[in-house]
Amino acid sequence: MKLPIFAGLALLGAVMATEAHAQLVHVSATSDSLIGQLAGYPQVMHPMAGTAKLDLYYDASVVGTDGIFTFNNPKKNYLTLSAAVRNFSFPLETMRFAPATENPLPGLFALTSPPSTGDGLWYFDFGLIPSGPPTSLPVPPFTFGNNFNYFYIEWFEEGWTGNHSIFGARLHNFSAEIISPVPEPSTYGIGGGIAALCCIVYNRRRRALMVAV
Repeated sequence: MKLPIFAGLALLGAVMATEAHAQLVHVSATSDSLIGQLAGYPQVMHPMAGTAKLDLYYDASVVGTDGIFTFNNPKKNYLTLSAAVRNFSFPLETMRFAPATENPLPGLFALTSPPSTGDGLWYFDFGLIPSGPPTSLPVPPFTFGNNFNYFYIEWFEEGWTGNHSIFGARLHNFSAEIISPVPEPSTYGIGGGIAALCCIVYNRRRRALMVAV
């Protein structure tokens, strides 16, 4: 009689384990040479310079093709920029992980976000030395090289057609870590469905045994 319950718990555990197996990576870097223009009110461009902090979040379990990785979950895959007194967030669309081509060094690879389209233009390029083969997205620990470390972000300010902000800079002070993933709400929904199914099966078997007796 207890078999359906044990089977359901095993299935639920497998679902939760699969969800927790996703490797969410956080890469952080800073810049002290920020150069940019910030759109504001009134409709003018304000030159900006100084420091900035860029944070990249991506799901390393995403499978790519020929070194190209496409993301469809902006809650897990995105980049943020903290510049001056403002914070900005942008969804991560695609990344490319391939051997570096500009001043290459042995084992140096480039993790690149190609220029995006639509409401803005943003991309970054990190040079790094992965700890494993470059057949999938890199997972810490890995070492950052001295080349290819910069970013460029351009976007249109809401309400100001044709007026846009631009930031760009070289990056340093890199760090990378794996974040413990939080199960999606759908995972809990699956768990509830499995639990309900277990109860139904258990009750039916119990009634069948009572009738047989």
